[in-house]
Amino acid sequence: MAYMGEQMRLIPVERPAPLPPRNSYLADLNSYPVTQDMLRKPHGPSVGDLIQPGSVVRTSYGTGPYIVVDIGHYSYYGVEAHSLVCKDMDGRGRYYLNELVAVDGRILKLFLANEDEVFIDPSIVPKIKRLF
Repeated sequence: MAYMGEQMRLIPVERPAPLPPRNSYLADLNSYPVTQDMLRKPHGPSVGDLIQPGSVVRTSYGTGPYIVVDIGHYSYYGVEAHSLVCKDMDGRGRYYLNELVAVDGRILKLFLANEDEVFIDPSIVPKIKRLF
């Protein structure tokens, strides 16, 4: 079937600005230019001061409780951040909570666009003897 009549014209459509990345993986994957104003700056006690291996943590998005096995220190875009290596309450599995910064006693994700938070749960005492 042949098209008869006026020739079709393409109308330019403005694309919305991309959403700011929620983590370094998405920023790197999409070659998104990360600027310092997109990142939280640590303030007050560090993640290592607030959490030690053996602490029990939960997340604001409903995961946990986890037992913290190790705490890693990294620099993302020039900001000191931490990663938690965790196990479930039975000592099984291996879970990672990455890109964490401490801001005034709260443990938050590094990117401002990510509102996730990690909570320390002092009401639970781990019953396993060996964490590793």
